[in-house]
Amino acid sequence: MKGHLIPGEQRMLYLGVSLQAILYKKLALKDDFDSLAVYQRDFVLGRNPWGLTFINKIGTEYPRNIHSQIFYLNGGNLPGAMVAGRLLKIF
Repeated sequence: MKGHLIPGEQRMLYLGVSLQAILYKKLALKDDFDSLAVYQRDFVLGRNPWGLTFINKIGTEYPRNIHSQIFYLNGGNLPGAMVAGRLLKIF
C-alpha cells in the first residue's frame, strides 16, 4: 500500500517550529524564518493533502470524532483540541 505517512507527533512539531520562528523574530529582530512559520501554521490549519484542520472546531473541515475520554464525556464538545488526524493518505 502506497501513501504519505505523517505521524501525529510531527504535527505537534509543526506548531513548535512555528512558535520557535516567532520567538526568534522577537529576540533576534530578524524575519529569516517567517515563511517557515507560515507554512507550518497553514499545514495544521488545513493547507495539507486532506484539506483538514487538526484543531477541533477550527475551519470548516475539522476532526469530528476525537479519540479522547474528555471528548466523549463532554458530549463530543472539545473546541481547540489538537488531534493527530489522518495518518495515511493512499495515492
